[in-house]
Amino acid sequence: MILKPTRRKFSKITIYKGVPFDPTYKHVVDWTSKDVLDAYLNEYEHVTMEDSSYQNIMRTIRWDSKLCSFNDLLDYTYVRIENTDTINDKKNVFYAFISSVMYVNDGVSQIFFHLDIWNTYKYVVGFNKAEIKRGFVKEVKDDYSDWTDKFNEIRHNDEPVGGDGANRLQSSNFVMFNPDAEEKDKYYTDNSVRFILFTLQPKDIKQEGGSFVGDYSQYHYQFIPYSMNTFKTLKVTDKNGKEIYKGGDSIDDAFRSVSENEDFAGSASLLVDAEVYNYIGLKYTCKTDNGEVNEIQISTKATLKNNDDITVTVENLRKTQPQTGACFVDDTDDRKFDNGRNMFETLENYLKYIIDYDKGSYKEIIGKNIPYKILGAPWNKLYFTDGRGTTGSFDLMKFNHFHFPQITLKRFAGIQTNGKQVYAINNYDRASLSDDDDGHMKAYENAMMIDNSPRDVPVLLDNYTMYLNANKNQLQATRKNAEMTMQLAKSGNSMQLGQTNRGISASNSILSNDLSTQSAQLSRQSEFDRDTADINTATSAMSGVMSGAGAGAGSGIAGIGVGAVVGGGLGFMSGKLNEGLTDRSISNNEQQLALAQANARKNQNINNQLTKANALENFAYANRIATNNYEATIRSQNAMLADVANHNDVVAHQGTGALFDSQNENTQLSWQLFSSHKSVLMNVCLYFNLFGYTVNRFEPIDNYLFVKNTFNYVQTANANVLGNLNRTILDQFNAIFNNGVTVWNEYKMTDFETKTIINNDFN
Repeated sequence: MILKPTRRKFSKITIYKGVPFDPTYKHVVDWTSKDVLDAYLNEYEHVTMEDSSYQNIMRTIRWDSKLCSFNDLLDYTYVRIENTDTINDKKNVFYAFISSVMYVNDGVSQIFFHLDIWNTYKYVVGFNKAEIKRGFVKEVKDDYSDWTDKFNEIRHNDEPVGGDGANRLQSSNFVMFNPDAEEKDKYYTDNSVRFILFTLQPKDIKQEGGSFVGDYSQYHYQFIPYSMNTFKTLKVTDKNGKEIYKGGDSIDDAFRSVSENEDFAGSASLLVDAEVYNYIGLKYTCKTDNGEVNEIQISTKATLKNNDDITVTVENLRKTQPQTGACFVDDTDDRKFDNGRNMFETLENYLKYIIDYDKGSYKEIIGKNIPYKILGAPWNKLYFTDGRGTTGSFDLMKFNHFHFPQITLKRFAGIQTNGKQVYAINNYDRASLSDDDDGHMKAYENAMMIDNSPRDVPVLLDNYTMYLNANKNQLQATRKNAEMTMQLAKSGNSMQLGQTNRGISASNSILSNDLSTQSAQLSRQSEFDRDTADINTATSAMSGVMSGAGAGAGSGIAGIGVGAVVGGGLGFMSGKLNEGLTDRSISNNEQQLALAQANARKNQNINNQLTKANALENFAYANRIATNNYEATIRSQNAMLADVANHNDVVAHQGTGALFDSQNENTQLSWQLFSSHKSVLMNVCLYFNLFGYTVNRFEPIDNYLFVKNTFNYVQTANANVLGNLNRTILDQFNAIFNNGVTVWNEYKMTDFETKTIINNDFN
């Protein structure tokens, strides 16, 4: 075998001054080839030692001091070693960092170096898949229509950089819940439409029954819609425009009507509850007059009835509907940033505002890009509050998307007693649920706020009217009873007077009968006495005749005759004398009877007059007593009613803090954007713009080396770089990625040299 003579191997060594390469590999350049790298190195001051002895990369370089003295050599930091194979002229180029220089003698200096693994072997290794811990991810699609798919996958990952709690209020406004009937995306505040909901007990549950409001209730429900802006009640129409409730009255008049209505003030229908709500589950749109809401058009299926233009009665409500509210940025009093076409653009404007993007300090120090992830916790938060205990803090990064014009949420309410309102965000931290599941409460349970604060309002009722309504039957019965008692008393008095008069008349009749009887008896006695006297006269005459005849019998017939004549005459005359006495006795009796009857009539007349006078006086007195008793009852009742009228009005329903809430506008839900302080945000933005986001995905490393056009940062776990190289070298590559490395574009070397990050746009 004939051996060819071998030629001595030579190396070409070039040292460079001021090269900005990093021996810690925190920053590297993504060279496409060594030629590009060499061209870049040649731009720096350099010295080349031609045909140097073959350089062992594991040993120091013996440098010819004639080319560059030891003192000058101290300024050089980088070296290129080109070893040429003498057989096939294959060149092996190595790049290394000069670590130190040692003086040997005046002609020789010794250079210590260690290989630049990245620049030397980057071209012959393959970046296999690894767990990407950090890297740049484009957040929003170019047309601002949605998050990018990759950012959607990683935006909820935790970040190692913290915030200060995001307690700095940046923007705030009321949530608009009341939609315009004609203009889409136009809403009105809750002060434009409010409801006072009354709960009443029915007069007679057997006759009236209860109400069906989603379920059966024995109560009746009535409401008054009104505006806090105009202080007037609102007209209510159905979906076809038919008027249900006239509206247009002042709130004062509406409450006055309530207080005077017996359905609210009477005892037959007691007021159970009165509460103020922003929404009662009846979906509606608003119509306006001169910019103020004056009518609501209700579309919910329910039976609504006008209650004497005082309230609207709700019956047969099968199902309530939620109300959509919108968080308008451009309606803020101190509009600090503009609305975009959708919330992606709007929130970008918001971020520019809170970091003073347009004032130059941000762009000059941190760069043009704003990392969207600072919208999330703990650097920003969306906060809802109504000032009375209903609060909700939400992470903007957990919204499914922002391609809608405003952030929206749903409000659930209903016809209820001691009720509540529930707010739910329908586009928050969802998996596969639709954004428009209006009717399914479970769909919103991951982002809910419950307002169960007391909302009772005081209801003052007119005490006098309420008493009249509550006691009208008793008052009427008392008056009727007093009047009837008076009438009965007077009727009794009249009856007694009539009885007295009838008694007098009967007594007169009895007296007349008695006197007539006496006269008749005296007349019959007188006739009897006269007849007796006549008989006695005849008897006396006969006796005289017989006695005279007897006496004259001794004288013969003549004596008998004379005696008879004399005796008869004497007897006759004696009889006549007795008749005269009898007549005088009869006459005397008649006179005495007449006198006695006259006296009896006079006495009867006197007694009758006395009885009549007494009866009339008693009648008048008894009537006055009856009248006085009636008037005394009425006077007592009137005095009692006067006392009731002078009494303070009755608090039919005690209020709570609703008045305070109304006075301080705590009745409306407001949205607020809070951020960390600017210094914190600047640090976080700088961190994200330098080191990207937490990824935690198993992917090819290459996927994260070309996201941005100036530099890309990537950090891995368990990197597995492949190549036909020594394992030690491959492990160093793995360590570079595992420790985190910023890979710069070879076309952005000016930015690399100055570590300028302001122009790092997405590719």
